[in-house]
Amino acid sequence: MDGGWHQKYLETLSEGIKYLWTSGHFSDASIVVQNKRFRCHRAVLSAMSPHFDATFSSGMRDNPDGTLTLLNIDVTTFDSVLIFMYTGRDVVCQENAESLLRAATTLQVKGLIDRCEEFLCENLTKENSIRMWRLGRTHNCQDLEETAWPLILDNFLDLTKTEDFNDLSVDELAAIIKDDDLVVSNEEMVCEAVFKWIAVDSDNRNMHLASIIEHLRLPLVSPEYLLNISTSQGLLRDDMVCRVMLEEAKRYHMLPARRQEFTSKRAVFRNSFDPEEVLVVLTGGSTQTKPTDVLCYSFKQFKWFFLAPLPYDPGVEFAACTYASNIYISGGSRKWPKLFKYNSESNDWRECEQMAQGRSRHGMVAVRDCLYVIGGYNRNLPAGNKVISSIEKYSINTGKWSSAGELPVPVEMVSASVIGEKIFCFGGAQRNNRNTPAIQCFDTRIGQSSHFADLPFACRLTRTVVCDDCLFIITTDGDVIEFSEDSGCRTIGKIENFGRVHFGGIQYRGNVILLGGKRRNDKACDTMLSFDPLKAGAETLPDKLPFPNVIDACVKSIINGHHLRQEYIPRTKSQLNSVS
Repeated sequence: MDGGWHQKYLETLSEGIKYLWTSGHFSDASIVVQNKRFRCHRAVLSAMSPHFDATFSSGMRDNPDGTLTLLNIDVTTFDSVLIFMYTGRDVVCQENAESLLRAATTLQVKGLIDRCEEFLCENLTKENSIRMWRLGRTHNCQDLEETAWPLILDNFLDLTKTEDFNDLSVDELAAIIKDDDLVVSNEEMVCEAVFKWIAVDSDNRNMHLASIIEHLRLPLVSPEYLLNISTSQGLLRDDMVCRVMLEEAKRYHMLPARRQEFTSKRAVFRNSFDPEEVLVVLTGGSTQTKPTDVLCYSFKQFKWFFLAPLPYDPGVEFAACTYASNIYISGGSRKWPKLFKYNSESNDWRECEQMAQGRSRHGMVAVRDCLYVIGGYNRNLPAGNKVISSIEKYSINTGKWSSAGELPVPVEMVSASVIGEKIFCFGGAQRNNRNTPAIQCFDTRIGQSSHFADLPFACRLTRTVVCDDCLFIITTDGDVIEFSEDSGCRTIGKIENFGRVHFGGIQYRGNVILLGGKRRNDKACDTMLSFDPLKAGAETLPDKLPFPNVIDACVKSIINGHHLRQEYIPRTKSQLNSVS
């Protein structure tokens, strides 16, 4: 072992260098700081500092007498720098840590930079977190920056009352308010903090509102608050970008039937909020669950949970949709005319008025303040008429059903989505059990249907997913077709090796999420795929269904986090045998 003699060598070397400094022997450079001259040794300074090494290596053409003047540093700080460089002594304390870090960064004294950063990290507080974070960003001290960041997010409301917050630059403010982990109980608090920051220096900061407002989640503020700032904050009305953001928020509040189709990052709940974005799966039961079980996947927690169970067994081939954050389920092979509503605030189901004509294999959508059920199958009807054309609507306000219209072509196993106030139905099976390519349109404003156009080919059991104003049709072979009222159909991609029926599909942050289903060999899937419409490509997600299964219906919704208490735990074989 060489530890003993090597340590003695280092101590001897250190003492020798210290002696050279204190005695001034063989000094060959003079450093002038605030008119005070420090006698130094080029070799020592160059060994400890790339900055000095580069300066001395240049031959000091501008300083032939060997004198170097340093600006923007005080005598006390530079004296501490030299003590560290010549002796390795810990010179960092509460009073000089920040000034030493600035000097060490300028002079590129890495050992001192690391010690200052370590000291500042150890002495971080809520009160100095903004200042330390800015210091870390300025001097590329990643540990300091990353350690201070959670303190800022966790104590945002308290920090908005400080001068450090008022001194933030526009980019620094934007970095804070756009973070999903910002801890606030509602988005109004973030808006008020931004307006306060602008008011500190309105002459110079008003111009930045447009670049900041894109990070405010205005769709998530209350309608009353949105109306108030629309009228009281004059700049919001005057700036074009601000007006666009306000219109987006108003659209979110005014169109609860379309809310789960929003892809805007401004409609994403922060992680500190009670509501969570979830994927709710309604399977009609399997060998792994009871027919009444309702599972949901939390995108925040990356876990599966049970929601309140259905009060009845719907069988299979029912339909579901959302209105705001509430979920409605209609029909099915066991309860043909039933309609049930899930309340996301209270985590319970209640029965609504029944449909006039029971059905399964139908489409279901929400438009304005009504639910619509379209087409489908009813085994109790006479032979040749079991596939139905009727469209019924349910008023959410009155709780009553009424007849809305008829499809030109009766279809079952059909998918449907909404553009504007028009319902579009895609493909399906006709009464002769042949697939149809028909795209049928029902205009809810005038109550009239039409054969609008045709898909590229006849098909059934498609799924449709809407991302903002873009509608995508996914076929059982994995073809992804984009549809618009003006341009019709355009195949934008194909998901390789897809080949499945009875799969689920939702929109999540602009991507189409596809899950579950049954392959052609009758083997159920547990995979979840994400299709990016912009890249026209799909990838398999690490997340999976808790077990392979077909999906009768699935929706994206917002559930209060305190309802997500019962996590799904896979059952043992003996437990599975007891599931009825």
